[in-house]
Amino acid sequence: MSPQQIELVRLSWQQVFPLRETAAQMFYERLFELDPSLRPLFKADLSQQAAKLFDTLNALVASLGENGALETVAGPLRRSHAGFAATPAHYEAVGAALMWTLQASVGKAFTTSTRAAWREAYAQLSSAMQVDRGAAAAAAAAR
Repeated sequence: MSPQQIELVRLSWQQVFPLRETAAQMFYERLFELDPSLRPLFKADLSQQAAKLFDTLNALVASLGENGALETVAGPLRRSHAGFAATPAHYEAVGAALMWTLQASVGKAFTTSTRAAWREAYAQLSSAMQVDRGAAAAAAAAR
């Protein structure tokens, strides 16, 4: 990501983070609208999951531009999400819900450039979380 994109993500995140409880609720409502099949994967009380989501996004934003830092964020998530059989479609739904939540939280300040910067940040994270997918599928097929 370019320094300008990193700055756009960080500036918009400063606006969203104080609203994290409301934004997390909006995110999950939107996610379950986009893909209702995901709802059973989450506990009835989403407060702990919401805290994890915002901790992850906060770590992502803090790691932008730092060599190797993305793996520190993505590695544990990759392992935990593999147990849930997360698919590329799930990551797409999460990305769409995230963009919608950011737009709703930041409003007009969520410009086309800011959206593109967040898409890049999320693409890097989701790609890093799915990096072992091909190897895991090949191993499962070989069994």
